[in-house]
Amino acid sequence: MSEDWQWGWLAGLVDGEGFIHVHYRKSRDSTHPRMRIYSTTKAIIDEACRIMDVKPYVRRDHGVLKGWYAQATDLKAVAILRRIGPFLTEPSKRCRALTILEVFSNTGSIPGRHPSAEVFKQCPPPTRLRIPKIVIRPASEGLQSEVGKPDPLWGVRIIPAGS
Repeated sequence: MSEDWQWGWLAGLVDGEGFIHVHYRKSRDSTHPRMRIYSTTKAIIDEACRIMDVKPYVRRDHGVLKGWYAQATDLKAVAILRRIGPFLTEPSKRCRALTILEVFSNTGSIPGRHPSAEVFKQCPPPTRLRIPKIVIRPASEGLQSEVGKPDPLWGVRIIPAGS
């Protein structure tokens, strides 16, 4: 891949599946920039990691493999955001990248705790909002309606995730 094409591809991946934020390290009492990409496709994360010059790491939930992350922090995140910033199209992520380049231009961290809401207060909200997942459970689990009769939804009950 040509170098510009690679950075454009990575920017598209960040636009769709990435997180650009700041993270507080209590042990150092400092806040640093962080950029993450999450995918359930290992080949995509491997290519992103190759371009970013980082190692992939696994995301597990209670021991179950959920996917992989490519992550850059501190000065490495700043350097990557400097390369992909011109290609970002999602307004919130573009604003966050430019803010990180302004705040962390010469350093990988700043002293003290600075939450993302504070650092990115001038940025628009993300265009993709996270909606809680819906879990569908079979009637065989013994779910009943409020009046003690089987649930009217053909034997299933829709329960918001986390319930």
